[in-house]
Amino acid sequence: MAHLPPPVNGVTLMGALVVNSKRLREHFNLQVLPLRSAASISDIGKMRPAKLFRILGQAWELCRVCVLKRPALIYFTLTPNGVAFYRDLLFVAIMKLFRIRRIYHLHGKGITNSVNGSLARFLYNWAFNEADVILLSPSLFNDAEKVLGRSKYHFLANGIADPLDGQEHITSRRDTVPRILFFSNLIVNKGLFVLLESLILLKEQGFSFSASFAGAWESSAVEAEFNRKINENGLQEIVEICGPRYGNEKNMTFKNADIMAFPTYNDAYPLVVLEGMSHGLPVVSTYEGAIPDMVLETETGFLVPRQNVELLTERLKQLLGNVELREKLGQAGRERYKAFFTEEVFTGNLLAILKKSLR
Repeated sequence: MAHLPPPVNGVTLMGALVVNSKRLREHFNLQVLPLRSAASISDIGKMRPAKLFRILGQAWELCRVCVLKRPALIYFTLTPNGVAFYRDLLFVAIMKLFRIRRIYHLHGKGITNSVNGSLARFLYNWAFNEADVILLSPSLFNDAEKVLGRSKYHFLANGIADPLDGQEHITSRRDTVPRILFFSNLIVNKGLFVLLESLILLKEQGFSFSASFAGAWESSAVEAEFNRKINENGLQEIVEICGPRYGNEKNMTFKNADIMAFPTYNDAYPLVVLEGMSHGLPVVSTYEGAIPDMVLETETGFLVPRQNVELLTERLKQLLGNVELREKLGQAGRERYKAFFTEEVFTGNLLAILKKSLR
């Protein structure tokens, strides 16, 4: 039971990687129950009648599978917080009713802040009782610690397919104006406006650069505010708004960039950081979630405190003015990606966890 595209985000991309894994299918007889309720990024978190009917249909299908197939294990990308957690309790109740072994793969955080009352504490403990739980990193253990008392937990870093397909030659862009890339859904808490404020400062200080923002908008209101700030500060010729990009177009967007900037302040384990590293880009991000597990400060990129525009600007200035530093950090980031964050490493580790859980 995995969240699958659409919409396209880190959770659905990892869900697709798992259910399409040839390696897992070599060892298990998999039956996939796709979890889709939101039709787009802007639809996430909103309750509509169509969503309710889809959820009830998925619950009915889960009942049917539990009765007819009696699975040895259900892998479930449980949402750890918010309204979606309480929606997922319906699926948990069905699994527990039919006494099916459960393994939850948590792709977010926020449990600590959600267990803030006796009812919430009871429901979380009930849901996690005697389940196996996959956490993205030891850095996120404290967030879930309150509900793991009677659970078995495992740590599993995300991984992605190599966009360069094993080719190690990364084209140099020394003779071009440095391009800063923000590649994510264009959501406020991903640091969208934090980066924009930094770009304004860079322009005021006379730095030569261009910037691309690629992704789907959180809402029309965010899009309007972003465009207003661009126009007010004369960034029309510097900032490109690309929209969502996939496949070869996505790879070309990374190939044409020199620096990846992702100053998020609400993430657990953003895949886009791994994508930047896999393309050999130096990454400037934040001490948020498990990002320090991916980006090594001063070795593969830079990390700054959340919503710190001044320090973000300083780090970008260092990279804009030093092409050798960009190439050094970018190459180190790619080597780190190949060692720890490839699709092969991820599926191998997930396979080991699933076998252990079944034993």
